[in-house]
Amino acid sequence: MRRSRRVETSCWSSAFARIAGSLNMRPPSAEASSPRASSPRASSPRAASARAVLAAAGLGLLISLTGCGPPASEAPAPAGAPAAETPRDSAGGEAAAEPRGSGAADAAQPITVIEARGRTMGTTYSVKIASPPPTLPEAWQLQVDAELRRVNDQMSTYLKSSELSRFNRSQSTDWFEVSPETAEVVQYALEVSRLTEGAFDVTVAPLINAWSFGPEQRTNQPPSEATLQRLLDQVGYQSLEARLEPPALRKGKPELTVDLSAIAKGHGVDRVVDLLAGFGCEHLFVEIGGEVRVAGGRGDRDWGIGVQQPDGQSNQIMTALPLADGAVATSGDYRNFFEADGQRFSHTIDPRSGRPVQDPLASVSVMANNCMKADAWATAINVLGHREGLRVAREQQLDVMLIVREGDGYVSVKTGVFDG
Repeated sequence: MRRSRRVETSCWSSAFARIAGSLNMRPPSAEASSPRASSPRASSPRAASARAVLAAAGLGLLISLTGCGPPASEAPAPAGAPAAETPRDSAGGEAAAEPRGSGAADAAQPITVIEARGRTMGTTYSVKIASPPPTLPEAWQLQVDAELRRVNDQMSTYLKSSELSRFNRSQSTDWFEVSPETAEVVQYALEVSRLTEGAFDVTVAPLINAWSFGPEQRTNQPPSEATLQRLLDQVGYQSLEARLEPPALRKGKPELTVDLSAIAKGHGVDRVVDLLAGFGCEHLFVEIGGEVRVAGGRGDRDWGIGVQQPDGQSNQIMTALPLADGAVATSGDYRNFFEADGQRFSHTIDPRSGRPVQDPLASVSVMANNCMKADAWATAINVLGHREGLRVAREQQLDVMLIVREGDGYVSVKTGVFDG
């Protein structure tokens, strides 16, 4: 008899709570909270040295959010009450940003940071705005929620009424009208598919379901060879087209379906950044399910981004660096897998073979100018594996960090800014 064991992806809030508890930080609630303003307050020595690290979505990406909680000697303020928000050192030691101010007087200037958290796309989101402009609407979080609902209405595969769900149900091979945003995301996905020769493929959903990693009933057992061959005939980015004028999608096979989960969260991050930038916000931190984009800085310092060692147990940061404008996304295989007959099967499916990837690559972090690009390429390189992924990253001049299993530990391979 086959015996199997499944390991599920850790809850973002639980991961945050484990770390935050040691620092007397408040974990995010399961529901959206009201925006909180942070006002100046004297900082204790312990607060000045505390390193507040946010474990993002269990994907191995740690975003260091400096100064976002009270010191241990003080009781946490209730939701909606002012909390300490003064510049402090970023987590990550030598990789922390140097102050951008002109001296001690500048560094001592307090800043105001407002924040909001909520749920979207089956995960959580977090938004921080430093030095919010007077043009920011009072109900700005409601507008963030509305924008994220629009993303779901366009690209969700769980909402039967979404554009993508209606396209997937259609058996027509004619052009299917969609929003400009959906067409743009699919078009970029197809570009990455071509550049990776199919390692990234948004038509792979039937294979993901067959391997018990999709929304359908899970068996935690490998599918049969006959099933795999049948499903491989149903997928393939070559049978999908996208156009921008007028925006539409077209499938070459009636049974073809599209799943944008490997790119939609990054796109959602970009949508929120663009929305808040339209309100005049210049200093932003936006995160959805571990995909992050920042703009400007936090007072006299850049935002700090760190990448965690991908063992799912420790909170050791393997690398950290300041980031003022850009995005980082991480893809890994170490938190979502199952075991059957003594073999480990990761949730990362290679669309070309129809099987889970077998490679010592544990996680990939990609930095890019927008989060949609970072999100897609992190998945693509994770599928390619550490050797081919590194070759393609260099060929495409991507900024990446690969964390590879070696013996009982890990080694990192870096390109671009990660290697600077």
